[in-house]
Amino acid sequence: MRFFDIEFVDETESGASDGAIDAAERRLGARFPVHVRALLRLTDGYDGEITDATATEPRYIRLHAVDEIVECTETSDAYHDEDRFPGAVEIGDNGGGDALVFRREEDGALRFAVVDAGSNEVYAWSGGTFVDALHGWIHEFDDLDDAGESGNEPWPRVPRGEPVEAFGLRFLDPRCLDADVPDGGPSRLEARVGFRFPDELRRFMWWTDGYLGDVDVGDGVERLVMLRGAGEDWDRFFRDRPDRVELSWSAAAPAGVGVRLFVRVPSDENAAFVASVPVGTASIDVPLGSDFVPALVAFVRRYG
Repeated sequence: MRFFDIEFVDETESGASDGAIDAAERRLGARFPVHVRALLRLTDGYDGEITDATATEPRYIRLHAVDEIVECTETSDAYHDEDRFPGAVEIGDNGGGDALVFRREEDGALRFAVVDAGSNEVYAWSGGTFVDALHGWIHEFDDLDDAGESGNEPWPRVPRGEPVEAFGLRFLDPRCLDADVPDGGPSRLEARVGFRFPDELRRFMWWTDGYLGDVDVGDGVERLVMLRGAGEDWDRFFRDRPDRVELSWSAAAPAGVGVRLFVRVPSDENAAFVASVPVGTASIDVPLGSDFVPALVAFVRRYG
């Protein structure tokens, strides 16, 4: 599985539900960072190696499932001790004595850290995103003991690269665009679902085999978006209704919302693109039109 530009080498789990993530946040009194929520929706916990394009070798990490995050955080005295690392939420470890945690500072800043589970000494910290913290874990883990000797050593942020403008969006994480489109592109998926996608969506699927990263729709606000590519394991994402295909979900939607973007069988009566918005135990379709680019921009702007 690929998460941003990080490769999860070993087998992943089924994703957590929005309800389970929301319940954990309420119990801990902490809003999970948007990228943490996004990963939990893809895999509820992970036990294996991760790597990236510049790593000389993969690194082992154990990322907690939602219920384990609650358990590990509630049972650690260190995270409730004002003299140690109060307010921290543990999201993973190395299977030994080091834990990966996050907390929000009094000024609202988000920080990730690797801490000693026994002494709660901070070995290294990252002021960036969860993705930056994972990169730091991959590249700095062997040096964490040395970092601890010299104090709070920051992990360097991974350069994003120059934004790419296409399809009405500025893709702010160009390293997360996947140019390795499978043979046949969207045609294989179209044959399976039994209808042809709108032309602009087809061009997008030929341009990149999916994207998970931040975008800007022109208002200067960074929003996280996940767009599926033609090479996705679609068996994991088909819904009961055969008239539509899920293209995206809003990783940053308000708690409990879980808005999804679908393309469906086009007709004179129905818009090709809809946002499926949960209402109670049901959901309603919000039409976004029949053109891919305006529909995508509207989806990201409203629900990102």
